[in-house]
Amino acid sequence: MESILEFDSGEESLITLEYEKLGNHCSYYYRLTHLQSQCSEKPKEENARSITGGRPTMQPHHAAAI
Repeated sequence: MESILEFDSGEESLITLEYEKLGNHCSYYYRLTHLQSQCSEKPKEENARSITGGRPTMQPHHAAAI
């Protein structure tokens, strides 16, 4: 994760933050309160994809009665 660090002198520096052993981390909203797969604020379709490893979920197929 990159962030800009601002100094009192007005100078800015781009820094890269790395967190080790971070438990609950939602990379969708960058919150530490839940996992991305459990994010209630993310659209449902994206939640399903994060649970299935990025694969779209399959809708049930029903054969037409003849």
